[in-house]
Amino acid sequence: MLRKIGTLAVMLVISAVSGTFGAVCSADDRTDFGYHADSSGLSVYIKDYDPSQQYSISLNGGKGFIPVYGKSGVHFTSLPEGTYQLCAMVTGNRSTLSDTKAVCLGDSGINHDKEILINVTGMSEEHYKGGSISIDIENYSPSEEYMISVNGGKNWLKADGKTTVKSGFIAGNYTVAVKSRNDSSKISRNVEITVPVKNYAPAGHVRAPMIKQLPELPTGCEVTSLAMALNFYDLNIKHTSLADSFLEKGAYRESDYRKVFVGDPRVYRSYGCYAEVIVNTAEKFLKTVPDRSFKVYDLTGCEPDRLYSYIDMGYPVIVWATSKMMPTTKGATWTDRSTGKTIKWIGNEHCLLLTGYDTENNLVFVNDPQAGTGTYKLDLFEERFFDLGKQAVVIIETT
Repeated sequence: MLRKIGTLAVMLVISAVSGTFGAVCSADDRTDFGYHADSSGLSVYIKDYDPSQQYSISLNGGKGFIPVYGKSGVHFTSLPEGTYQLCAMVTGNRSTLSDTKAVCLGDSGINHDKEILINVTGMSEEHYKGGSISIDIENYSPSEEYMISVNGGKNWLKADGKTTVKSGFIAGNYTVAVKSRNDSSKISRNVEITVPVKNYAPAGHVRAPMIKQLPELPTGCEVTSLAMALNFYDLNIKHTSLADSFLEKGAYRESDYRKVFVGDPRVYRSYGCYAEVIVNTAEKFLKTVPDRSFKVYDLTGCEPDRLYSYIDMGYPVIVWATSKMMPTTKGATWTDRSTGKTIKWIGNEHCLLLTGYDTENNLVFVNDPQAGTGTYKLDLFEERFFDLGKQAVVIIETT
């Protein structure tokens, strides 16, 4: 039976688009799926459906999954215009994860005679920098010379022909575009694609320096976790220096913790900040580091298995959960002076450095700025990670 999601009509698709999809490279265990998009919506189904298996599909490159009930799959009727990144797997078995296929809904706004139509695939990263992106030009002309970009047009490379496959990508999100070198008016829409993480081991652990926030930073768990992640690379930065010189701070109960640290981490009467603030703080500091290059990734919205995959690759991950993994509580409410928006704080918010996991024994290993090195129950950690919006940040040295 076809499962329907939503009640509103999907915005018009330029034309009906269908396809079947599995692995671009050979891998017998990857889940094959098909899709169809037209003015009635988007349908996704599992090829060679096995009724003894439970399948799941994702529209966002594997950040979240929806169960598939029955051979006919899932039909979505309330999707707004945009790019959807389809992938599928046997539920709970990451080794069966398909590659990611980008499907675009809605009119691009580009003149139809000038639009370059592209099919984009993100192929799994199974080891560091082991992912690939395939770009196929649907209306390819041998008389044209094409340029491709994977960072939204900041840099361009010559296409290899109708199909270009570029390798060496870490798991993450990329913005693909194609243009004609002969005619600047001929362009593609920007297409978002995810290079997914396929596998992670039953257990993994990395060693990172332990730094406690007390006594200097009583409310500075976020910036202390960042200090540990940076000193994993022997950068020798104090948590207090990050707090004083690089962390952007806002007025107590008058600012937005998604944009700034609310208060001052040196003061008990303060709150904290979320992932975007820590990303900005890290990037600001890393600009001062000579002769080395780093990339800071905001993983917010990812599933826990993606956190564990970074542990497998040897990187600790900054995560948001709660103090001692206690339940969240109703926090204070105030008004952001700059925007007039109501700001609601989640009580018991806490930030830690995830250093390991053990699925068989249901444990995660952390460097906790409050409690020191230790473990928590994996399922409880994942629950609190979800409670705080699945926020995470990882820093990777690129040179």
